[in-house]
Amino acid sequence: MDPDLKALFTILIEGQIRTDKSVGELASAVTSHVEITDSRAARIEDAHVRTEEAIANLAVTVDKYVASADARMKRIEENLDGLIRAITREHSNGKQ
Repeated sequence: MDPDLKALFTILIEGQIRTDKSVGELASAVTSHVEITDSRAARIEDAHVRTEEAIANLAVTVDKYVASADARMKRIEENLDGLIRAITREHSNGKQ
């Protein structure tokens, strides 16, 4: 075999070996990054679920608070109406 051709094949083979090694390292790095990304995505999804649950619980709490406040306001209005009627009766009976 021609020495120049043999040297050329040697260079090509070494280049292919280095390329294969680089591709293997790149594939390993990509796999590692994919695993890290998947792990982070799972944590983000868990955090999102917990946030949605917290918001739902907060909405229930606010709804209960508003309903309780509405009930208190209604009682206050009823008591005020009763007081106004009582004062009106007192004044209509000639009392001051």
